[in-house]
Order: sequence, then structure tokens, then C-alpha cells
Amino acid sequence: MRITIDIDDALPTEALRVTGASTRKAVVEDMIGLGWDGDLEASREGRS
Repeated sequence: MRITIDIDDALPTEALRVTGASTRKAVVEDMIGLGWDGDLEASREGRS
């Protein structure tokens, strides 16, 4: 399955540098399962 995500260009560039991954796709795949501590409902407030 292919998923398209919209990320600020600076973030994956920094992630490539920090992780040593060879591609942006590898960075995203490496992050799977690390978890997220944010509040999904709060992030959706104000959206239609």
C-alpha cells in the first residue's frame, strides 16, 4: 500500500543526517513503531 504524507522538507533532511538513513522512505520506515505522544483530538481541533 502506498501512503502519501506531507512533511516540511527540513524535517526529513535533518532525520537523514541524524539517522544515517540513505533515503527519505527509509527514515519514515525506521520511525514506524516508535510511537507518538501527541494528542490526536487536540491536533484536530479547529479543522473542518
